[in-house]
Amino acid sequence: MANMAESQISKRVQGRAAIALVVLAAFWLGLGTPQRAQAQAYPFAVLHSFTGPDGQNPFAALVRDTSGNLYGTTQNGGSSANCQGGCGTVFKLDTSGNLTVLHNFTGPKGDGANPYAGLTMDASGNLYGTTAYGGSGAFSQVGYGTVFKLDSSGSETVLHSFNAFDGQNPDGPLIMDTAGNLYGTTRGGGASVDGTVFRLDTSGNLTVLHSFVEPNLDGKNPYAGLTMDASGNLYGTTANGGSPGNCPDRCGTVFKLDISGNLTVLHSFTGSSGDGAYPYAGLIMDSSGNLYGTTSGGGAPGYGIVFKLDVSGNETVLYSFSGSDGANPYADLVMDSSGNLYGVTSGGGAFGAGIVFKLDTSGHETVLHTFTNSGDGGYPFAGLIIDSSNNLYGTTSQGGAIGGGTVFKVGSSPCATPVATTTLLTSSPNPASAGDSVTFTATVSAACGTATGSVAFSNGSMPLGTSTLSFGQTGLTIEDADSFGIGAFAISAQYQPDTSAFNSSSAAITQTVNEVGVALTNGNNAFSGNQTVNGSVTATSFVGNGSALTGITASNANTANTANFATSAGTAATATNALALGGLAAGYYARLDIDNSFSGNQSVAKNLSVSGNSATTGTVTIGSGGTPITGHLSALANPTFPALKPGDCATANFTLAGAANGDTIALGVPNERMTGGGNLIYTAWVSAPNTVTIQGCNAHANKQQKTAGSGNIRIDLWKH
Repeated sequence: MANMAESQISKRVQGRAAIALVVLAAFWLGLGTPQRAQAQAYPFAVLHSFTGPDGQNPFAALVRDTSGNLYGTTQNGGSSANCQGGCGTVFKLDTSGNLTVLHNFTGPKGDGANPYAGLTMDASGNLYGTTAYGGSGAFSQVGYGTVFKLDSSGSETVLHSFNAFDGQNPDGPLIMDTAGNLYGTTRGGGASVDGTVFRLDTSGNLTVLHSFVEPNLDGKNPYAGLTMDASGNLYGTTANGGSPGNCPDRCGTVFKLDISGNLTVLHSFTGSSGDGAYPYAGLIMDSSGNLYGTTSGGGAPGYGIVFKLDVSGNETVLYSFSGSDGANPYADLVMDSSGNLYGVTSGGGAFGAGIVFKLDTSGHETVLHTFTNSGDGGYPFAGLIIDSSNNLYGTTSQGGAIGGGTVFKVGSSPCATPVATTTLLTSSPNPASAGDSVTFTATVSAACGTATGSVAFSNGSMPLGTSTLSFGQTGLTIEDADSFGIGAFAISAQYQPDTSAFNSSSAAITQTVNEVGVALTNGNNAFSGNQTVNGSVTATSFVGNGSALTGITASNANTANTANFATSAGTAATATNALALGGLAAGYYARLDIDNSFSGNQSVAKNLSVSGNSATTGTVTIGSGGTPITGHLSALANPTFPALKPGDCATANFTLAGAANGDTIALGVPNERMTGGGNLIYTAWVSAPNTVTIQGCNAHANKQQKTAGSGNIRIDLWKH
């Protein structure tokens, strides 16, 4: 059994990253089948898919310069190895779709790590932002976060490193006044570790304008940035705190901080009677001074709301999400010149991966795009920006080409309908052999928008099955090609729109299936195993010269009824002693009636059944595309973790001889460790040679564990 080396608590899962897991659970536990798409299509395009080195998991909104170039941050990815999964990046995406990494964060004790917030741009093109971790904070291994500047030449300056007393973990974007002073929030730290509002002047001096303190009637944990009115007053939200409501840690607030530093709670959310709960998003202000925002929870069905707060502090719930029309908005809103609101929800929609929505001035919601968490992205946590043509730009935290998130563009005006579509059908493998699994893939391209609906696959007039499109693509797998028969078959794919916005289309291919395991009497055959023939064999030539055979020699015999040694035999009816077959001695061939030892590579194309023991000193490859397995290690570990607060993690190191970087690990976690409350997630990795680190995280947004739980965790490690 492995031995525990150490255990430490870290704030690795915080804010929006932890929330993503809760959103998934909340949506799929609360909703049923996907809903029918709306009868309109809207232009949509993926401008970039993140792959890791160029960034990964963008949680922040974009900024756009006067030339149309986009700038943003990614929470993970980049070139630094100081953070698991990368420390994050600042990027530029030009109007041609070319992405440039402007800065790679270097991590703890460096220039910052894991930026959740978007950027602010000044008139000279300099960028300002925050990182949730990193910096030179003396009392934290991972740092309390930073404020940074990135000039137009790409040179980064750390303007401030938080030390917990003046705040910690800034998740929201900054705003800048006309004098160049920066304003923001931290979700933790300050006088009672419940967050702060701060100002950073042009000389780099930070002033804490307000600390949220127990009993938190003024609010707790501001995750969002601020909004400033013409008089310099600041407005913001806190995700928790406020007056008592229907929430474990209270439901959050909207506040005003005047230029004298006096804080007024404009609204305390209750989470009941249709009111919202947990506002993680910031506010926008219209020309009359009314405030607009979202809450991630609350509302009539509990999936969050869009609200308005007038200048007298009266709240109006403009819209309550129900799940199929979106769920759990964590992002700021944006308003067009007509007063229409636009935003995203992190969950909900037909695929549970979030939506882009429009809310008009009469409170009518229109879904502009439903994310599938495939090529188009999934789980957007960042607000949108809007250009002069009312095109919207945003990011998704997941999905895209390899799941690292996307930058996308969506139009707010519908496509001209009906939209023409084109269907492409492919299959693999083609040709196939009897027994092969064959996958048919249909891709439906639309002239505008993203095709929705399903595709019906057929073999001639015989239906094979129907599959739902995901970002214009779907597939159907036939487990055994032999179900078609042997020969060539006309396979078709018929696109079936689920809305009148799209025209239908179809495609067809020819799928060939060949027989295997049958010898042809009028063609060539390749035998990979030993063959037994009861009768005569007639051949015009033999491969090999039979030099290893001893006994009777028939150097050139057209007919040899009994041949112990035949260098060239036209017909050999009986061979009583053949010591070499194909140039190999008889000892090289396996027999079915005795034990065999195989010293070379073995390939099994069908099922393998072993009734006795099997020992392998080489590698084992399972499946047609698997990576060879060279070894397996297993051990039991019993880490001692404390009861974790929301977003907290605990780690413990264990010695496992032979463990190396890159090995695959699976954990068997007993039920006793999962029943103490919260939303526990266990992960493990090889953190050093012969060392496995187990991490337990409470990914719940607001529920603390009652007990930590105990019990042995099974560690299974595979070496490749």
